Amino acid sequence: MNDEELERMMRRADPAASLPPLTEYRFDRLKEAAMSEQTITPSPARKSRKPLVWSIVGGLAAVGAAAVVVATMGLGQPAGPTVALVSPGGADPAGTSLKCMETTPELVATGTLAFAGTVSSIEDGTVTLDVTEQFAGDPVGAVTTPQGSPEISDGASPVYELGEKYLVTSDGKTIFSCGLSAPETPELRAIYDEAFGK
Repeated sequence: MNDEELERMMRRADPAASLPPLTEYRFDRLKEAAMSEQTITPSPARKSRKPLVWSIVGGLAAVGAAAVVVATMGLGQPAGPTVALVSPGGADPAGTSLKCMETTPELVATGTLAFAGTVSSIEDGTVTLDVTEQFAGDPVGAVTTPQGSPEISDGASPVYELGEKYLVTSDGKTIFSCGLSAPETPELRAIYDEAFGK
């Protein structure tokens, strides 16, 4: 194929071949517009490292809680065994993860270990709750868990106070947060009663 044949083939394939040729003025205007137009390419969104940080914090909290050995001795010993639960570092039965949902009987009932308890001690960042009423799970006399942080709101374990009563639901390892486990109030008690058929 020579140059003439190639040029004919290109003209046949040109979709603008039927249009009149551009005037010099129109050609200059189009060229100027193309050269002066700024194309802005958005930079990729930076991924937040917060989920990674919270996963690490949750993992460290789980390791720390697993290392806690609690021996209950003397008078006032709970009737059943003591169970160690970790603070929430992502336990989210509803799969909401980034935002807390409204506390409902359905969400509370997802817990496999649920109880009412009174804080009997807070020592070295570990809280002991004496179980006063059990809603779900194998009978336990007391539960230990790390103390919550007042600096974290959504998704955090409660900040426990000595002598206060709490309603707690968990998967048997991690306390469910976001209002599912909290100080006992008449409203939360009604939700627990409905969730567990009381």
